[in-house]
Amino acid sequence: MNIINYSPKSKQIRFFRNIKRKLLHEFRDQPEMLMNFWDPRDFMSELKKRQSKNDAVIISAHGWEDSILRPNQGTFEKTITINESNLFKNKFVFANSCYTARKFGPNLVREGTFTYVGFDDSISDVFLSENNYKSTIELIIKKVYTLSIAEAITSFIKKCLTAKEFCEYIDFHFRKNINAVNKMSIKELNKQFQISIPNDSQKLKSLIKLEFIEKSKILKGKISLLGEENYINWKYIHSLSEEELYKRLEKIELVSDKNLLYKLFIKATIFLVLDDKANYLKTIQEFSETLEKEDDSTELFELPYDLSGDFDELKDSLAG
Repeated sequence: MNIINYSPKSKQIRFFRNIKRKLLHEFRDQPEMLMNFWDPRDFMSELKKRQSKNDAVIISAHGWEDSILRPNQGTFEKTITINESNLFKNKFVFANSCYTARKFGPNLVREGTFTYVGFDDSISDVFLSENNYKSTIELIIKKVYTLSIAEAITSFIKKCLTAKEFCEYIDFHFRKNINAVNKMSIKELNKQFQISIPNDSQKLKSLIKLEFIEKSKILKGKISLLGEENYINWKYIHSLSEEELYKRLEKIELVSDKNLLYKLFIKATIFLVLDDKANYLKTIQEFSETLEKEDDSTELFELPYDLSGDFDELKDSLAG
């Protein structure tokens, strides 16, 4: 399972690169896990190789209803369209892209994407300010937004959150970071964001507080969750506490019947980590019976380990 991050070169969204930098720091212990692309051809080529894998895909690019865009000589060109939807099979996809939850996201889900999180409207107004301190406030908002997105992605992966919880964590981290900014002194703001606000600019502090509250409402209202809202990422299951594992079991029970095989795989993995052999064997039996009932058109995602292997060896390999 990898994190595949795509962000094309563009002046207008250059600040999105902060997400990449933050993720590189958060996953520095497993640098091979994070794959970064700026060229859409390389990005789609990698996706084509990994259609059977349960990767998390992060897209930070301009978007339209049916496609991902990139600037080209003063206009925009479609680089990834609904015609490439099948490349996202078995994936969790988060698209930092305007309007894509209208047609692009739904088509991905129809073609086999587990979950799509994106925006059903333009999100540019989240980053724009209209007051006399426009440039300063916009700079702070952009940095807070990218930090919040990177923190939410990290929590989603490392805490094995559901897709629904991921959306809630975007809002949570954004509000948390807004609150932190509002508590900063002028001196702290200047240092943190490398700006030069005069020490007597209390009016600016008030404007920041008011604008950030409004931006939080705008952002929360535009996030769309499509597909399996209880999808969870399994990569860090082995690092969860026993209490957290049982909470994940409760969440995974809510997965829809459409994704029953994935649900059973996650349950089996949790029972493996819990050293619960009886429930593990029961679950893989149900997995096998369910798979036998599927027709030949079923394309099973690639399992990270052989469910029929020795229980103790599998448990040790997963922990390692």
